[in-house]
Amino acid sequence: MIKQLLTFTACAAFLAIPTGSALAQNATGGEASIETGASYSSRRGGIAFIGLNADNLFGRGIDIRLGYQASQDGRALNANVSQTYQLGQTALGQDTYLRGTLTGRASDWSSQDYSLAHYGAEITAGAETASGLHYRGRIFWQSDSVDDFDEDISPLAAIPLDNSTAIGVGVGLGYSTFTDTNPLATGLNLQGNVTLATPLGDREWVAAEVSGQYNAAIADGMVLALAAETGQINGRNGQDVHIADRAFIGNPMPRGFAYTGIGPRDVSGDRVDTALGGNSYLTSSAELRIATPYPAVVVGIFADAGALWDLDETEGGASAVIDDSYALRTSAGLSVYWDTQIGLVQINAAKPIAKQDNDKIENFSINLNFQF
Repeated sequence: MIKQLLTFTACAAFLAIPTGSALAQNATGGEASIETGASYSSRRGGIAFIGLNADNLFGRGIDIRLGYQASQDGRALNANVSQTYQLGQTALGQDTYLRGTLTGRASDWSSQDYSLAHYGAEITAGAETASGLHYRGRIFWQSDSVDDFDEDISPLAAIPLDNSTAIGVGVGLGYSTFTDTNPLATGLNLQGNVTLATPLGDREWVAAEVSGQYNAAIADGMVLALAAETGQINGRNGQDVHIADRAFIGNPMPRGFAYTGIGPRDVSGDRVDTALGGNSYLTSSAELRIATPYPAVVVGIFADAGALWDLDETEGGASAVIDDSYALRTSAGLSVYWDTQIGLVQINAAKPIAKQDNDKIENFSINLNFQF
């Protein structure tokens, strides 16, 4: 599915050090920057990263995002290159655009039960109506590989992919009144997407996701932030959903649980402990954010909830039958947002309230919202 991401987290201790950022601007108005830094994760140890960002390169609408992370536990590479053509007012609406995008992701962590590689290409067209509604349509191709399985991986997850393709179309609708990404920004953001992988590729599925964010000022320097997201993916023409396409949740939402720490899991003694993901997910959050005397720092008090459930196959695991039923997890805690030169650092201290026996708890975490 789409709900898969890379975060830097810490369970017992944490440290993030932005070490540098260099910015250059060309004569045509584009910008490029090189950013470096480091973080610490009790799961993956010290992690160093370097990123290259370029916006409107050569004044031709070309955007580039490159990022590389490395530690003793492994490495990950993310790349995204896009070119956007602004078409202005057309029969489709105002601010019409056409965008071509190439993506690539690869990760190989020893603390992960397998290695992943993803390559994709898509063409997106979109516009905005007079009422402020954004809509878009896209065609996509992607190729995924899953291999290098650990010896102790669940039999339900050890299903290799070798450049397996998915080819299809997607449509999306969105509406937003936000004009800033600051934690104290106010506004309404609604998004919905439907994606169909057709018989033209090796894998066939249909997925839908809906999300909403509403931030309202309730006093001077105080904002109530409400958010919710849900999604589901189903295989088509008798196909099961592969682990590469399923959803995984946990840090950064809901906080208090490690990423991949919630949902169906195959656990057998001290040998097998594999997160299987799920075909359906739900997350929500309510947070009171408060300004501090330091303009770059905002603190928050939050309550989060989340659930991940539904597998196509639950029999044949190392622990026999897998429990893939719906079970809501909840947590509460404190957060700190620190706006640095290279991105927003978010520090969380959370305590799970409702949890399951095999969940992976993460009472402290730090996330650097550095976009790749």
